Amino acid sequence: MTSPHKKAKKYTKTHRPPKDEVKPLRLTKRDKDTLRCLEWLGVADTTQLTKIIRFYGYKPEDQPNYKGGTAWETHYARRLRKLWWHWHINRLRIRDDDYKLRRDEIYAHPSQTKLSSLHLRHRLERNEFLIALLLALLEHPTATLKKVQIGEKISFKISYKNPFKKEEEWITKKVTPDLAIILNNKGQDMLVFIEIDRSSESRVRLLLEKLLAYRKWFKKKGAKERYSFEKFRILFLTTESERRKNSILEYIKEHDDVLNSRLFAVGHKNYSIEDPEPILDAIWQCAEDYGEVNQQWHTILD
Repeated sequence: MTSPHKKAKKYTKTHRPPKDEVKPLRLTKRDKDTLRCLEWLGVADTTQLTKIIRFYGYKPEDQPNYKGGTAWETHYARRLRKLWWHWHINRLRIRDDDYKLRRDEIYAHPSQTKLSSLHLRHRLERNEFLIALLLALLEHPTATLKKVQIGEKISFKISYKNPFKKEEEWITKKVTPDLAIILNNKGQDMLVFIEIDRSSESRVRLLLEKLLAYRKWFKKKGAKERYSFEKFRILFLTTESERRKNSILEYIKEHDDVLNSRLFAVGHKNYSIEDPEPILDAIWQCAEDYGEVNQQWHTILD
């Protein structure tokens, strides 16, 4: 009996054959968890998938062939390539020689076909924050992460009057936070929105399209309607430089008459997936305290 599938060409790391030339691949539970993870995150690199797959119940130390060390990570990376080879996931290339993770293979859900280098970097930074937070909270005695939302589910649309123009001008803006997180610390729930700063965003756009929209949404009690929270915080994380963090704080404080500076805090990246604990340090600074003699610093759990 002749097989309906053509014989695939020799495996390569850079090219895969057409779908009709590849034999079906039997998916394991770990494979299905990987696909679910990529459906949730959209894109992730090998290092990020290696870390987050543990939160789906996979523990390499419980496997019969586990021999310690990082051999399972190498095996998992090979399995990811096999999933890509069999057209279950896509692989993306990043054309940014300065990006520190460029040597990692970046995988994407099939729905994620075209992403610019800037958007791809932004997604990976978002993933790194989330995974570092998950890893750090595993060691925390009193704090847990109750819920995480990503994508269009946390978008909101709001209209507000432009306070920077004398003539009446109304702006309608759709805002999609990078992450919506519900944390619990010592029995107290808190709602936090995370914004990974894009250095390409101008100050005007940052204020008019994001900060003012958040402020208006707060006044309209949008968080109470959607999440049953009266209050929430917006944390902006800068990844480029401390100078960028300071410029955002200065600008928010300068326009405190139209912004509620107590809503916003800005911090600079001090963590990595390999060293996640510093993400729980006091790295966040509120705009209302910036420049004061006794500047206060806050943790994400405050």
